[in-house]
Parts: sequence; structure tokens; C-alpha cells
Amino acid sequence: MFSTSAVTVRQESINDYLAIADVHYHAFENRQAEAKIVALHRQRYCFEPKLSLVAETGGRIVGHVLYSPRTLRVMGQDIGALILGPLGVLPEWQGRGVGSVLMRAGDDLARTLGYPFVVLLGHDTYYPRFGYVGNAFGFSTLTLRAGAALHLFEGAVEARPVQAGDEPALMALWRIEEAGVDLSVVPDDDLSAWLSPNPRITCSVYLRDGKIVGYTRVSADEPGQVRMFLARDVNASVEIAAALGQGRSLALPLHPRSGSARVLSEYGDWSYRADPHCMARALTPSMFDSYMALMRRGQRIPGRILWPAEFDV
Repeated sequence: MFSTSAVTVRQESINDYLAIADVHYHAFENRQAEAKIVALHRQRYCFEPKLSLVAETGGRIVGHVLYSPRTLRVMGQDIGALILGPLGVLPEWQGRGVGSVLMRAGDDLARTLGYPFVVLLGHDTYYPRFGYVGNAFGFSTLTLRAGAALHLFEGAVEARPVQAGDEPALMALWRIEEAGVDLSVVPDDDLSAWLSPNPRITCSVYLRDGKIVGYTRVSADEPGQVRMFLARDVNASVEIAAALGQGRSLALPLHPRSGSARVLSEYGDWSYRADPHCMARALTPSMFDSYMALMRRGQRIPGRILWPAEFDV
């Protein structure tokens, strides 16, 4: 427990769930998304209640922050780290230091628990005061050109919904596609990692000769912007892209270090950059420090995060 003269910070309890949701409804202009993100994270087997913190004053919860344990890839290593968010404070308590109290308590606790760094996507004028630095990672897209010769490969794979039992094959695909990308989030080892809570988002596996060779996550609202793209080999990369694009322009969330990058680069154009809103803070020494140093010197391409399905709301 952490406290100041006005606010006490403590771990959430089951009895706090409604009040926490209410904080996020009001903090984010009556949206449900942030409250749903918190609820979905509680369903993860590696959810850590100690890192879901509430700010309380006079018996009333006025703020909440969630730190989510995740395994991230950094320079070829799996490292247990944290994703921060959401952070919410009731409007009438904003600007009174509640968010600052939550941030300092959360970061101190994360350090005590041995987490080496925290990443977040947030306001670049707010989080630096707590030691977070921008441009720690960024966004990367390979946009396949309309009319590319990919259409010659249409029909080479068969798509179906994700189903129980697919998890080992999908994790193997992820390692092939994403293991070389800095700050790529290693999926949880259960079915929920490959499904989406958003009914507008379709999660598909792709089969060739009865074997899983690919996976995609695509929103019906943005069919030309794929949220996740995994392929087992060169042929699968081209075949799945052809099935998705059907001759139209298609934006794939690939990174120059992605497994499919080499084969698909000739069909499209790259856009990758660090972003000031993509922030991180080192808490204890780790390989993350080496990554940041190399990136700042221009010796390593900025990493990028594909946000897990819990953020699909």
C-alpha cells in the first residue's frame, strides 16, 4: 500500500470491479473500451492483481492503473516485461496528482517485483515526467500495391476459423514470423491469444494440404489493414497475401525483420518509424538497454508492438 495525505494506492479487489469500470467510463468520455480492456486482462492466466492499482480517497476509488505482464522479444531474447494501460482518473480529480501517485506507486512496485522495463502508447507530454522516453518503438507497415502479381496465387490456401487445438501450430508460426522483431509481444499459451473479443474482427488460420501454414486477424471495418499476419514459409506468405488482397492494395503489419518481409517486399512499399507516443521506461538493467542504445545510434531498426487481442475492443 502506498499513500499520500489525500490518496491511498492499493491493489484492486473483486469488490472494486464496478468502481474501476466507472472510473474508466468517466475518464474516457463515456467509452466502454478501456473498462473492457481491464476486464479482459483479468481473464489471462498471467494476470497479476498486485499490478492492478486503485487510488482511493475517503473510501471512494478515484483512479486506476493496470500493468500487464507480457513476454516481449528484445534482441533475440524473451524477456518478461510490462505493458502499462489503461490509466484513468475521474474527471473531477484530474490535475490533482492522482495519476502521478498511481504511476509512481506502480513503477516502484514493478521494479520491486523484478520487471526490467515497461512499455506504453500514450501522451508524449505526460509520461516523460515519470521517466518514460518516446520513440522507444514505433509503427511498421508493408503496403502491397494493387494489381501486384500476387493474384496468381489465389486459391492456393484454404481459410477457416481458429479452433481449439490450433495453439501449438500458431505459436510455431509466430516464432517464424515475429521472433526477430524487437518488442514483439509473445502470445499467451492459450486459445484466447488467437481469438478476438471484437465480433467485427475475424481470426483465421490458413491450411495447405491439411496443415496450418498461416494466421490473420482482420477487422471488417478495415479489411485493407491487417492486424496480424503470420506465415510459415515463402509460399504461404504470398498465398495468404493473395487471398486477402485479391488484387487490391493491402496493408500488412510487417516489420523489416519479420519472416515474410523478404519475399513480400518486392510487391509493396515500406513505412516504418519510431513514434514519440510509443514510450518505455527501463526499471532494471536488461537487454532492453542495449536495444535502446543501438536504436538511438541508428544501428538497429525501431521495434514495433502488435497489440494483443485484449486491446481489440
